[in-house]
Amino acid sequence: YSCPRCLSVYLSICLSIYLYHLSISIYLSYLSSVSIYIIYLSISIYLSIYLSIYLSIYLSIHPSIHPSIHPSIHAHTHTYTHTQICICMCVYVCVTKDVIREFAADGVKYLELRSTPREEKSSGMTKRTYVEAVLEGIKQCQEEGLDIDVRFLVSVDRSKGAVTAKETVKLAGDFLLSTNGVVLGLDLSGNPKAGHGQDFLEPLLEAKKAGLKLTLHLSEIPEQEEETRLLLGLCPDRIGHGTFLHTSELATRDLVELVRRNRTPLELCLTSNLKAETVPSKAQHHFGFWYRLGHPVVLCSF
Repeated sequence: YSCPRCLSVYLSICLSIYLYHLSISIYLSYLSSVSIYIIYLSISIYLSIYLSIYLSIYLSIHPSIHPSIHPSIHAHTHTYTHTQICICMCVYVCVTKDVIREFAADGVKYLELRSTPREEKSSGMTKRTYVEAVLEGIKQCQEEGLDIDVRFLVSVDRSKGAVTAKETVKLAGDFLLSTNGVVLGLDLSGNPKAGHGQDFLEPLLEAKKAGLKLTLHLSEIPEQEEETRLLLGLCPDRIGHGTFLHTSELATRDLVELVRRNRTPLELCLTSNLKAETVPSKAQHHFGFWYRLGHPVVLCSF
């Protein structure tokens, strides 16, 4: 709990649990008096709420912690909002660290985390603070000395549309410049039936100009030859899935040749494809097709 506001909430929760157990003990000591139990239980709830508010405000306005904040109504309101944001960030930091530690324990040496920036209006967390929380988790794992190289790909959810995609590209570009290579690329993914590749050409071109690597989910469902051909024109650094790139139809043979000519690696997720029922079985998975061609493929987790 590096954030004093989060610490205050944690302390108040511990105190409320203690007072609750105290009230139970008193009740058990005076079984004949239900009224005493109710009184002590009410006191414990009141004190936990009061101390939570008091600690949060005190730790926020104390000069040794935040000398620029003064004890005014505005400061108290700001404290409540910031406390919510910090709690959310702490959660995402902890989740990020848990994921990294699990992969490190499995012997993974290089890990790319992918996530779509999200905002939560209820807590005040923005897409920027969300990315900052993930990066903080990565940083803390580095400081712990874990033997794993972790990078971050910012994901564009195609179901959110082109406007949101442009915002995400701008955000990824900003972090590319400020994280010394931890944020290294952009991932286009999401519901393959949502929108069309044409909608994302402009933001994806902006991403390439900014120096971001591109990994694009392509041909996840059948009859997307036109979109696939369009997005392959961007010369992506990697292809996600590519499930229907290799069909025997004449219309897709040029797509296979284009991918082979550019030596564009494919990221293949066997479990995902089986769960989504885009391939009938492991034996018929398109990994075998590309592997027999000697084309670079990567087997990924779900």
